[in-house]
Amino acid sequence: MGEGDNKLASTYFLMQGIGTLISWNAILNGLDYFTKQFEGINVAFNFPIAVFVAQAVANLAIMKLSKKLSFTKRIIGPLVILSIILFSIPIVTSKVAQTTEGFWTLMGILFLLGFAGTVYQSSVSGLVSFFPGKYTSLFLSGTGFAGLVMNALRTIAILVFESGETVTTDTMTHEIIFYFAFASLILICCMIAHMVFIKTDYYLSHAKLINAGKEDKEISLTYNDYEGVSDGRASVQEETSGIATMIQVFKDAKVFILCLLINYIQTFVFYPGIMLKKPTELEFSWKIVTMTTVFNIFDIVGKHVAQNRNSYNQNTVVVATASRMAFFFTFIIQVVADIPFLNTLFFAYLNIAVFAFSNGFITTASFIMGPEKVEGKKKEVAGFLSMIGLTTGIMLGTFCALPFQGLQPYA
Repeated sequence: MGEGDNKLASTYFLMQGIGTLISWNAILNGLDYFTKQFEGINVAFNFPIAVFVAQAVANLAIMKLSKKLSFTKRIIGPLVILSIILFSIPIVTSKVAQTTEGFWTLMGILFLLGFAGTVYQSSVSGLVSFFPGKYTSLFLSGTGFAGLVMNALRTIAILVFESGETVTTDTMTHEIIFYFAFASLILICCMIAHMVFIKTDYYLSHAKLINAGKEDKEISLTYNDYEGVSDGRASVQEETSGIATMIQVFKDAKVFILCLLINYIQTFVFYPGIMLKKPTELEFSWKIVTMTTVFNIFDIVGKHVAQNRNSYNQNTVVVATASRMAFFFTFIIQVVADIPFLNTLFFAYLNIAVFAFSNGFITTASFIMGPEKVEGKKKEVAGFLSMIGLTTGIMLGTFCALPFQGLQPYA
């Protein structure tokens, strides 16, 4: 278990963090294309609904899936599905554009994307709980880097394909196919990284259980795999299965699960829909790229700051979460009122920066502190519950954003 293994583990969890959100960020950075393909439909508000309802459904299924399928099956399977979906979305969209049936077809595809993405993200979140805390931070930092990667790819695509004076629908379609194909390739790299990582001694030593009968020595890490293992502890099936255990783990870590829930409700009330309403003077495609880039950069900074575990405690996280209610004022006021400074480009991006920093900090701090409240294999349940808090917050925030869909910027 040398330093090389540690570096590989760091690379692996960073890559998987990128992989878990690459699909959603691909959709987010392509909103201008989808808006033109489905005129009259506010895709910035409607697309997230399909994805986040799927997340809620997946959250109900994840515990049962975790009992029947190994981590590898729960990671590789969704990655295959997601890579196929990403490659096919722009092609399907170009064929069904400007039709109601086409819109609902795409919503169905996005539901599948959301379901597969949540199974993947929850599984990696459970897996990383078996490793030292620094890997949790790297995994969560990777989710922020996913946005930056897609921001960069979209910027390159715009510069390459929209360099001419006239930008046609065909030009944008070719641009999006190029951009989504790269995102699909990244997910394929995540598959390869997983198959390499599970063969390492570092992975095997932290998982502590080897299925001796398998030639590739893959650790299944399903609940039933822990039965009969003599490591001086109760089996994971005894320790972590059942509603009673989930309730107990929730009671122990509830402060941080609820902080994640509230944090992501606050975030997705404004992101991306209301955030993109102002400033109106920017061209929409560049506004998406620049605003999401600022968000992702400061989200990563917040997650990095939270790596310093000694710098905060439970009260810090609770106060930070409560303080974010101020964004209900700062985001809405710049849309509906003409107030000096609050309606400047500088304030718009400053507001997004603080918004993103607090989101990243609360996310990582909660994911680190939640599992600290429990012992042994219950840490995986804490990881699952933390992810449920996060994804449920995203879904509720998305629905809470709907009343603001018709909010019109002042003239």
